[in-house]
Amino acid sequence: MKIRTLCIAGAVAAAFLSFSAPATRAADMSSMSGIDYKPLIHPMWDYSDLQHAKTYGLTDSQVATVAKVSWMTGWSFDAVLAMVQRGESFGMISQKANLRLNDVMDSSEVESQIAAYKTAYEHSGKGAMMSGSM
Repeated sequence: MKIRTLCIAGAVAAAFLSFSAPATRAADMSSMSGIDYKPLIHPMWDYSDLQHAKTYGLTDSQVATVAKVSWMTGWSFDAVLAMVQRGESFGMISQKANLRLNDVMDSSEVESQIAAYKTAYEHSGKGAMMSGSM
């Protein structure tokens, strides 16, 4: 009887944990590993988008600027990257989006957000699956 009660209690606890909010699980994982996994919850970009931009030859600063323009305009990361690939400058893109160039080019905060996202992604199960180490 006691074993059955413990099994039921364990199943209820496991079900509760599996349905807990992603932010709670990310916070729990962050406290255990020292890596902040919260940037993975609702990212403004996808890891493959960032890698594609780097493969194209953009610097970290340019990738961050593409991400910032995407965020400020609501355009997809891919759409902004395609503009850059067609040869449009960030000045032309900011003018098209009716944004101030200074606001677009100041992307240091986005660079740090991307770095935190990449660190969390590469140390999560998603990153391990993509690299084939699982």
